[in-house]
Amino acid sequence: MYNAISAGQSTENAVGFVGTATKLARGGFAETGQALDVLTTIINAYGLESKDAVKISDMLIQTQNKGKVTVAELSSNMGKLIPTAKANSVALEQVCAGYAIMTSKGIAAAETTTYMNSMFNELGKTGSKADSALKQMAGAGFNDLMAQGKSVAEVLDILEQSAKKSGQNLADMFGSAEAG
Repeated sequence: MYNAISAGQSTENAVGFVGTATKLARGGFAETGQALDVLTTIINAYGLESKDAVKISDMLIQTQNKGKVTVAELSSNMGKLIPTAKANSVALEQVCAGYAIMTSKGIAAAETTTYMNSMFNELGKTGSKADSALKQMAGAGFNDLMAQGKSVAEVLDILEQSAKKSGQNLADMFGSAEAG
């Protein structure tokens, strides 16, 4: 209860919130504290409310079920990516999809965090090769495309088309191996 309240949950909502976190911990192979941590990190970063905890829990369980990752692993890694994702207008659903896809392909959660963090930072950086290609092909940068409702996959498709036009591959559109 203390952890929930100290993370910004109101006293009157704390009991229900801890109950949701406890269910998430059981289903997600995590400790209740880990579940509380990932829920409050997401809620606080994305400006959500306590009532959204069940929806977030469902997304995290689906990420676990579709990927090769546990909620415990997400708890210890997502906090490093959430601020970058939020700053670049990447929806939580897109972050969860990234974890599910990448971990299902054998990339560990910590590496997935590093790769997505690098990718989002580079995509969102004005003047980067990826940014220039997006503006040329789509008429807008990464943040604007995300705000328009494009998915990360759609943005990567646009970049891949640009790369192919110039005889390159998608990884060439990024300045770092991690982002690529």
